[in-house]
Parts: sequence; structure tokens; C-alpha cells
Amino acid sequence: MLVRELLGVPGRPTSGHSWIHRRRCVPRTLIEVDRNSAEPLYRQVRRAIEHGIANGLFDPRHRLPSSRELAVDLAISRNTINLAYQELIAEGLVQSHQRSGMFVNPDMIETLATDARATIPRIDWSSRIRRYPDADVPHIEKNVDWHSYPYPFLAGQIDIRSFPARAWVRCLRDALYQPHAYASLQDSVGADDPMLIDMIRQHLLPSRGIEASADEVLVTVGSQQGLDLVGRVLLGPEHRVAIENPGYLDARHIFLRTGAQVYGIDVD
Repeated sequence: MLVRELLGVPGRPTSGHSWIHRRRCVPRTLIEVDRNSAEPLYRQVRRAIEHGIANGLFDPRHRLPSSRELAVDLAISRNTINLAYQELIAEGLVQSHQRSGMFVNPDMIETLATDARATIPRIDWSSRIRRYPDADVPHIEKNVDWHSYPYPFLAGQIDIRSFPARAWVRCLRDALYQPHAYASLQDSVGADDPMLIDMIRQHLLPSRGIEASADEVLVTVGSQQGLDLVGRVLLGPEHRVAIENPGYLDARHIFLRTGAQVYGIDVD
């Protein structure tokens, strides 16, 4: 008998609402109330149903949950549910069909949906992007299959075949134990890792002919942040900047956003 009802095959009805009847009802889980809100419960129910109608969540061919069903599900009185339905009926959003229950008024769906869309503020992202002085400058584009190219010429990529995996794992292991663990795993607030600063000063900078004290070294999360900080501190509309052409496109974008005049210097 259960199979016959699930398939919609006529058969002897069971007591109460059949599974088929309940299946054709609007899901009651779409309606929620907040008992801590200052808004009356009946208005919360009405607003939830109205929102569902505006967003096409309630099928006008299927009946809305009855006041008894909603009262049980939401643990509130039937009078509260009836008051919400009365307002919806008065506004023409819901129709009461004798012996069938409450249904969404199909003539009001498009009107309510249009009103809902009209009240949602839309952000014109294109106009916001176009206002930047670098809007017309090309961006770096990477092909999905860039790794198949013999010479991809891409920044920030590594050659997996020559990557020192064992040395990398050893460094990661060392970073998780003392004396490095504190600097590796905890926030140093405004300070950099002193061990990292010492390594930069003693090994990286001397090989480039640079001598610097610890307070002259600033660690950034990458080249783009470093260039952005340089641009914010040193550049403005009254400055001119020369960069290689072709060169690092992200640097061109960063410097243009400071208002500076950027000139490309052709390279061989």
C-alpha cells in the first residue's frame, strides 16, 4: 500500500494526510521565527512567507502549510499564524480555497518579485574598476597549460623537476621546533622574525652588495606588497617612474594607482 501511495497509484487512503498530500505542500522549514526579536511573531511569519513568494520558493500549485501545521512546527499559537495569513490575504498575496487550504496568488508573484528586485541595491562594479588609472593597462594572463611550455616565462613559478624537496622538508621540520617554533607559529605583532632578519642581513644582502642594520630590513608577504609600500611612501601625482618595457606588469599597475606618471623604457 505504501508503494502505491508513493507512486501516486489510487488505493485505500491512510488515516490523516497521505504522504502524497504532504509531499505536495510547501516545505514548512522555509519559515523561521526569532523569539528574541522585538518584531511580533505574526509579522515574522508573514514576512517569511512574503519573502518566499518574492523569490519563487512557494509553488502556487501546491498549498501553503495550514495554520495547524505551522503552529506545531514553530511552537506558536494558531491565532498567530491565522493573523499572518489574514494580512497576506488582505494584501492579495495569498488566496484561501475552500476545503483546499491556502495558496499563493499566481497573479501577484511577478509583481512582488519585481518589487523585491527593485529594492535590492546594485553595485556597478564596472564603473568602480574603470575609475582606477591602470584600468586600461594589460594584466598578466596565464594559460592553463603553461607548465607544458618549454619556456613559460612566468613569475612566481618553480621548476618541479629541480625543486629541492628534501631540503625544503628539512627546513619545515626545523621551523616547527625550538628555537624557531615561536617565531614560526605565533604572531609577533609588529616585529619580524629576528632569526630571519639576521639571515637576510648576513647572507642575502651582502651577496647583492647591500649593508643594512636590523631596523632597516622590512619583511613583506611578497613583491607586490613591497612595491605597494614603496609606491605609497615615495610616489604621488608629481612624480615620474621609469620601468622596463617589457617588464613586470604588476609594478606598472601599482605605480599608476599612486597617481604617478609611469614611463616604459624599452629593453633589448
